[in-house]
Amino acid sequence: MIDTDALKRDKRPQSAWVVHALISRLEAAEKELAELRSSMKFRTSLIGRTEAERDALYAKVETAENDAAHQKALADSALRVAEGWERKCGELRAALRHEADCVEAAIAEIKSLRARIEEMERQEPVFWWRQCSDETYEGPIHTNSIERVRKQSGAWSPLYALPGAKGE
Repeated sequence: MIDTDALKRDKRPQSAWVVHALISRLEAAEKELAELRSSMKFRTSLIGRTEAERDALYAKVETAENDAAHQKALADSALRVAEGWERKCGELRAALRHEADCVEAAIAEIKSLRARIEEMERQEPVFWWRQCSDETYEGPIHTNSIERVRKQSGAWSPLYALPGAKGE
């Protein structure tokens, strides 16, 4: 798991805006995922309630069979209501399928963003530079040309091809 709080506190200009943009997108996608899951639970509950109400109406139809005078009127009314609920259940199922598709898309986006961040964190420095005591800069020197002693001295700072590397 990526420590997004540490990335937010990173104030280096080379990577801050890219990492913050990716983190914002990741957090927005995770928030949307949570909202979609909540909506799916609500819609599933609503489908259950509508099916229970439909079943209750069917039960009323059965009891109305004893009353011959009201049997036809009650049956027709209950059937219209039941058909309406069945249409409503169908609409809710379609909406729930759409919500599930959105959740799957959000999960894919999150995975893609995480893979991109991990790739950026694994990159190696391309160049090295250092600030001199007279406020000038020395470098950049390509990684293949700089000696190991300079890299390990602490005076030389790495430059990466893409922002977001672990060493930044």
